[in-house]
Amino acid sequence: MRLAGIDLNLLVVLDALLTESSVTGAARRIGLSQSATSHALARLRQLLGDPVLVRTSQGMVPTARARALSQPVREILEEAEGVFRGPREFDPASSTAIFRLGLEDAAQVTVLPALVERIQERAPGVSLRVVRAQPDEMLRDFEAARIDVAVTPHVPFGVRELHSEQLISADWVSVVRRGHPDVGKRLSLKRFVELGHIVVVHPNLADRAIEDALARRSRSRRIVLTVPSPATIPFLVSRTDLVATLPSMLLDRGGAPRDLARYRPPIDLEPVAVFLLHHSRTHQSAAHQWLREQIRAVFEGLARR
Repeated sequence: MRLAGIDLNLLVVLDALLTESSVTGAARRIGLSQSATSHALARLRQLLGDPVLVRTSQGMVPTARARALSQPVREILEEAEGVFRGPREFDPASSTAIFRLGLEDAAQVTVLPALVERIQERAPGVSLRVVRAQPDEMLRDFEAARIDVAVTPHVPFGVRELHSEQLISADWVSVVRRGHPDVGKRLSLKRFVELGHIVVVHPNLADRAIEDALARRSRSRRIVLTVPSPATIPFLVSRTDLVATLPSMLLDRGGAPRDLARYRPPIDLEPVAVFLLHHSRTHQSAAHQWLREQIRAVFEGLARR
């Protein structure tokens, strides 16, 4: 039997007939004429090789075969209705969803602890899978469902399938350890280039903005230490006489050392914008809309600090 040769509207009629045990009642239930419903019953009898409804002294009753079909038919119709009903409501308290996050190192340091805490409070059954966001691979990762959302300063331009929104704009801050012997109340450009610098060297976190700003003033800095992630920089600064220049949000997290002195960098640097990205495949999903709301709330908390 080929499904393409079957009128699936007959399932709707069958469900109504089994519910009402009456052609007249079934016709009224689904808005068909009695004649059309009788014709559909005849087609069902031919298709199933079964009378479906038989007359008794108590009226029409389903056959044993028809009663066995009642629950499977109802389930099929409910599934079909769900396809066209649109996204279901998401209940975080009972959900066991798994969300995949693409986060760069800085976001893992600043955002992830607060996000995990927030989600654990509201959705204890939800799980997170975090991978490092790779700008060159982002679209492929979204399309392959390796990530559901990404938090990154890198936005692929001209990709219609990706939705982006700015979460925060963070100023740059230069930091040294409190009580540094060579830095007073302000950090001059002369002192800035004389100090040893800690620099992040990572394909996704190139520190070109600072290099370019110094080059415009015919200056260069002395790089003493390079690291692959910004996560350790505040701790390294607090134990050395080195200086680092970072987005302010990296220093606003609860675990950052308190014995740091902050300065406005003596060069002009554009603020760092951080974006939330998601793909069209999850744009209408109630569960993923909820996840994006949690991420926004965490960044709103950072912005208020």
